Amino acid sequence: MGPYLMHFSIRDLEQFSGVKAHTIRMWEKRYGLLAPQRTDTNIRTYGIDELKAILTVAYLNRHGHKISRIA
Repeated sequence: MGPYLMHFSIRDLEQFSGVKAHTIRMWEKRYGLLAPQRTDTNIRTYGIDELKAILTVAYLNRHGHKISRIA
């Protein structure tokens, strides 16, 4: 049995992390926090590593750490 490839939309990340899609996009642009793949129609898709990263950053941010220090 091979590894499963999981792809998530920005809305999935928003639901799982509680971070708004707009904020996720800004963090990508400002801090290079995530590096999503793009579909042929230029839609962002995120892998499990990006999901783990946004969950970690969201947790730290909610507990008082500044995003500029985390990223």
